Amino acid sequence: MKASVMLREYKVVGRCLPTPKCRTPSLYRMKIFAPNDAFAKSGFWYFVSQLKKMKKSSGEIVYCHPCPPGAWSWWFIRSKCTCVWGLRCVHILSLTHIKRCSEMNKQQR
Repeated sequence: MKASVMLREYKVVGRCLPTPKCRTPSLYRMKIFAPNDAFAKSGFWYFVSQLKKMKKSSGEIVYCHPCPPGAWSWWFIRSKCTCVWGLRCVHILSLTHIKRCSEMNKQQR
């Protein structure tokens, strides 16, 4: 079974809810590849909860929109399901993993 996914690059900005201790909480910005904004928000909360002590129930999304097409951003990416994780965590993967992922996509087309 082959399943291809159209991914867009989303820019998501979120923060903790203001409290009496911290009236202006710091903002966290992230660019993430996702098929729609719901998946982008979900991915944002997943990665922020891994890095900071912040949950969806104690935070809010300030901004979530697709990035405009430009020289450094990809607007649409056609990817197989095996490479979605590699595209989301591209900063963790080594160059060989990225090459293997792109080779698999070329072979499956």
